[in-house]
Amino acid sequence: MAQKIKLSTIAETLGVSTATVSLALRDSPLVAAMTHDKIKDQARALGYIYNRRAASLLNLPVRHHRCRRA
Repeated sequence: MAQKIKLSTIAETLGVSTATVSLALRDSPLVAAMTHDKIKDQARALGYIYNRRAASLLNLPVRHHRCRRA
């Protein structure tokens, strides 16, 4: 099985943060066009494949639980 390419791998090779890579791969307007292109090219070159299952975890609701005190 081929090694999975992570956002952190792309980020390290380009010297940017994983957040920047994530935003660029989602076509966010917050990332400069030149940076966006570099990230997309590097992701393609490394064989990055979008993981829909992992991305769906970001959209799960967060539940906060309070501890009961005696």
